[in-house]
Amino acid sequence: MKVLETVTYTDPFNRTWDAPEGWVVDGSSIPRVFWTIVASPYVGKHRNASVFHDVACDRKEAPWQDVHTMYYNACRLGGVGNAKAKLMFAAVWMGGPRWELPSEPSDLPTTTSLRVTTGKHSDLFVEAHREDLEAAQRAKLVAVEKAIGANADITLEEIIRLVE
Repeated sequence: MKVLETVTYTDPFNRTWDAPEGWVVDGSSIPRVFWTIVASPYVGKHRNASVFHDVACDRKEAPWQDVHTMYYNACRLGGVGNAKAKLMFAAVWMGGPRWELPSEPSDLPTTTSLRVTTGKHSDLFVEAHREDLEAAQRAKLVAVEKAIGANADITLEEIIRLVE
């Protein structure tokens, strides 16, 4: 999708996020493996949140943790129900992009990056590992969904502990 005019969002922490005119978003900050579980980034009440999230993930100007939390808050503002927004937050926290800022190095692993060294055997290993990783992430997301169903007041911090 292409942003046709600059839009901004101010989160509950009074931080302003923007999506500038002409920016192209591809929905990739919501892991595709979760699209069937939580939602496609292109349709629904969370679409605007998805655009801000994609732009912030592309720019990498804020800590990834802040960007993923912004996504949850923008979903809520857009009318996404609390339980669904928490599940979507869990999906981007678990499988969305992570990066280090020059001033704030992080020792957290990037769960979505798999490197292929050389050769066909390496490609096969990486594909098998990707499938195992996706299955494990789906199982965690189902566990989060059950936890949210059992406790609607579950906090984002509790969700983070479930997925890490």
